[in-house]
Amino acid sequence: ARAAPAPGARLRVTKMAAGVVVPHMDGFRPRPTRSHEPWRRVHGSWRRRRSLSLVVALATVVASVLADPGIASATGDLTFSPSPVLFAEQPLDTASGALTVTATATTTVTITSVTVSGADATDFSVISPTTGGCDGASLSAHGSSTSCTVTVTFTPSAYGLRSATLDFNDGAGDSLPLDGTVQDSYSKTVDTTGPSSYWRLDEPSGTVAFDSSGLGNTGTYDSGETFGAPGPESCNAAETAVTFNGSSGEVTTTTSYSDPVSFTLETWFKTSAPTDGLMGFASSQTGVSATAYDRSLIVDAGALAFYVPGFTLTSTPTVDDGKWHFAAVTVSSGTLTLYLDGAQIASTTGHPPQSYTGWWRVGLSAVNLGSGAQALFMNGSLSQAAYIPSVLSSATIAGQYSAATACSGSSLSYTAPSALAWTAHLDGYNQGVDDAASVDVTSTGSTPGWNLTASVTSQTTGAASLPPGALSVNGSSTSATSPVAPVASCVGTCTLPGSNGNGLTYPATITAGAGAVTLAEAAAGSASGDVALAIDWWITAPANARPGSYAGILTLTLGSGP
Repeated sequence: ARAAPAPGARLRVTKMAAGVVVPHMDGFRPRPTRSHEPWRRVHGSWRRRRSLSLVVALATVVASVLADPGIASATGDLTFSPSPVLFAEQPLDTASGALTVTATATTTVTITSVTVSGADATDFSVISPTTGGCDGASLSAHGSSTSCTVTVTFTPSAYGLRSATLDFNDGAGDSLPLDGTVQDSYSKTVDTTGPSSYWRLDEPSGTVAFDSSGLGNTGTYDSGETFGAPGPESCNAAETAVTFNGSSGEVTTTTSYSDPVSFTLETWFKTSAPTDGLMGFASSQTGVSATAYDRSLIVDAGALAFYVPGFTLTSTPTVDDGKWHFAAVTVSSGTLTLYLDGAQIASTTGHPPQSYTGWWRVGLSAVNLGSGAQALFMNGSLSQAAYIPSVLSSATIAGQYSAATACSGSSLSYTAPSALAWTAHLDGYNQGVDDAASVDVTSTGSTPGWNLTASVTSQTTGAASLPPGALSVNGSSTSATSPVAPVASCVGTCTLPGSNGNGLTYPATITAGAGAVTLAEAAAGSASGDVALAIDWWITAPANARPGSYAGILTLTLGSGP
């Protein structure tokens, strides 16, 4: 699929503003009826092609549904496969593929219906097939009908971990957990690398660290964590992180790994401590008693480092500054390469890791930096930790950092008025005429905010021009000089950027050739949905204007960021 526009790219559309007619004769024709004819509304995400000159590259996202194929026993009369139901990451407001759940009876049971409950129940849909479905099914462990099926889809409506319960209403309390997460601009770049384990660390509570790879390689929280800290992504204000206490908190994998020698580790971290354990590998699943330990991504003396037995790859940039940083390390046999905030900062060869079976840990690293074995617990916040069983390129790692900070997954579009036309006859006095219009701005996804600006060329007949400041904007349809701001309103459901949030004083003059004027702007995370700006555009011709029909070009530009 073709790539989406680069972060910060500006969507431009240019329309002709038809001229003011200044005749030889005296007299004034009353101001014409205001035109509200909009351009065709163009909404949607980067995945939809826009009309007019706003043509955005098409990107196709193929959603996959992955789940642990294991069978787990229920507390009542049924067992389920898969259990739990784990959906791979899905883009916001996009339906997943259907996943089939099979319920098998352990005794005689009748299922009256299958429903979904819980805080995020509306994000999951369940369908019982006409043949072999669970709604109204009578099952027996030793009869002709031992099992039934339902299909479940996941359509996330908000960021963060989404959870619900699939209830088999059989009088025995049989139920099954449903979990899924939302794919944003950064997580999509991780998903495409094929992680074996991807812990976003955005749970609101509990002991399980959800694995967003869809492979079911969950982690377990030890005591010593605080949930719900603000996350690192500027593009996803809803993303949260976990804060570790520096003495006991860690996440341990429930799956062991045999001798990983070619891989990538990456995580986001924030700390003010000069020594910290970010991620590591050890021969014991929990605690500090491992006999073998290495592959440790750490902060040492305030800088990012990576430890293998007998060698520590160090760097110089300071990272104990209380700010979010993106750390990554690639290991290819004995070649170690360290990255900070998307850029390579150190590399070495000839230092392979040890060979043993162990467990990955997040928030705890074991090292021997010359003074004996040390257990380095994280004293700060972690987010988006991943183990990827392949060596990522420097370009891929740089792209991941850019995706998290440049908000390339957001979508901005707008509709603007049709050609503005001031077709009024003006007499020999200073005279203004207006044309009202509605400009609709649509922001979807995790936008970094937006700004709408306007610029204009000189209004000219070719032989004569109106003054550079002939065009002005405000919210009044009765006076070109009334200090009234354009009115912002919602088209359907939205949040507004606030009245005159850009600080512009109205009426505002758009001076020909003097650059763009910001008409409205919205801070990151605000003004979501469709925002309509009702604007009156005024042209004022002076008394000494030469007769003729004047025309100019008005350009509206919608840009990312406030």
